[in-house]
Amino acid sequence: MKYFCSYILDYKRMANTKSIKSLSPMKNSSPVSSVVFLIVQIISLTINVLINWTMISWIQKLDKTQCECSKDWKKSGLEYWAYFSLFMGVLTFILNIFFFFAYGESFKYSRDFTRYFTGLLSILSFMNTIGTLVYIYNLKSIDCKCSEDIKREILYIYNWLKVILMIIVFIIMIVFIASLKKV
Repeated sequence: MKYFCSYILDYKRMANTKSIKSLSPMKNSSPVSSVVFLIVQIISLTINVLINWTMISWIQKLDKTQCECSKDWKKSGLEYWAYFSLFMGVLTFILNIFFFFAYGESFKYSRDFTRYFTGLLSILSFMNTIGTLVYIYNLKSIDCKCSEDIKREILYIYNWLKVILMIIVFIIMIVFIASLKKV
């Protein structure tokens, strides 16, 4: 009993010190920022799941109907990328949520791993976007009736929006870099 009481007293004394409070992983995080972070993560995951599910189900519909005009090497590549992207989106969501609530920040890889892995994923994602646009454009240009679907149009518009967003971000980066050189 004596040891238990001294343990309780030591715990209360330590709990009142700043050093213990500074070890709290969520010390700089307000409830509002936690909610905003969670909402952003959920929206991001939802968009990822919806777009990739749309791609997978559209390609599977093309296979099911045995659409001859849609046979192209790009089709299987787009389907595999959609599965990979779906997996990475769910994995990133889980890791971000875990690391945010456990350590107070989103998941961060090591510096070298982040630089190379993110760069590689960005290049592959850009290639997938261009591949999707080319594939759908080719289907439209040959007037492939069996590929006509609202999913095809959603994917086409979504990928054009991604290209426009990439161009805008690229222009902003160039302007930012040019403004740094003037200083």
